[in-house]
Amino acid sequence: MIRFFRHYIPVSMLVLTLAEFVLFLAIGFFVSEHYTRSTHAVAAHATVYKPWLFALVLTLIHSAAGLYDWEWTKGLNSLLLRIAGGMLVAAAVLMPGSHAFPGWFPENLELLAGLAMAGFSALLIRLLFME
Repeated sequence: MIRFFRHYIPVSMLVLTLAEFVLFLAIGFFVSEHYTRSTHAVAAHATVYKPWLFALVLTLIHSAAGLYDWEWTKGLNSLLLRIAGGMLVAAAVLMPGSHAFPGWFPENLELLAGLAMAGFSALLIRLLFME
């Protein structure tokens, strides 16, 4: 266990968090390369933040949903509900962000593809951790 601000964090959960953040970041880069159809005149430097914000928002929402605690190992139904709920909250956060700050957040098809890939990969990575 690692002590962080008077809290003890299991190393396995820290590894899961970091692995999932890197996975979400890779998904963010993939969808921003393959699914972007932005018509907004946005500065080129703004689109650099898009995958990073996508990964950060998803990681924070998964943390709030309790997916970095051991509670999700209690059953597949609990895991699926937490992941689905996390993806719905992420969509509710990222959609207004994409309209308020075009080019900074994923939009439309890019967001839909990113969330689908992130949800599926979150399920797979947790099934691997359960073994």
